[in-house]
Amino acid sequence: MRFRSRWSLHPYLPAVALRAYYTAGKHRIFWNVVRNKCDMIDYLAQIETEISKHDSEGKLVVGIDGYAGIGKTTLLQELAQHNPNIIAINRDDFIIPRKSFEELLAQASDKSVVFETEILDLKKVRDLINAFRTNDNVYQTTIYNSDTGQCDIERKYDLSKKILVIEGIFLFHPKQLNDIFDVKIF
Repeated sequence: MRFRSRWSLHPYLPAVALRAYYTAGKHRIFWNVVRNKCDMIDYLAQIETEISKHDSEGKLVVGIDGYAGIGKTTLLQELAQHNPNIIAINRDDFIIPRKSFEELLAQASDKSVVFETEILDLKKVRDLINAFRTNDNVYQTTIYNSDTGQCDIERKYDLSKKILVIEGIFLFHPKQLNDIFDVKIF
């Protein structure tokens, strides 16, 4: 059975018709597909307002999930541009090395499961989140290099910032990172 997010209003609508919502506890803001820069600024302002409500609570971990090509990376970049207190993380930086992925794919009877639940190095992401929640140091790790197919790019994250935002497909899958987010945007 394929995963369907409980946050999706209609999981099979094409991207142009997609309406999803931002949820932080009981707060919900509907986020329609952005058609122009003015709409993006309005939605960013709404999301920023909700995120700012959590500023006094310490560190905040935000996840952005959604269909491929819907604008997750664009939203993350815009949020990070408007708020210097955000650590921007791309899920694709934490995928497993290409050779390991190819081996998993060759052995899988259902290849979609590999893409949904096995391609991500969950331990590495959880280690980063735990370090973010517990200290203000610089965290260093290696991330995926699409040119070499290895995790050989050194990356440093400034954990003194208050908000960590991760974007990527299948983040809210029950077998992925669904349990670590304080705020979810789908």
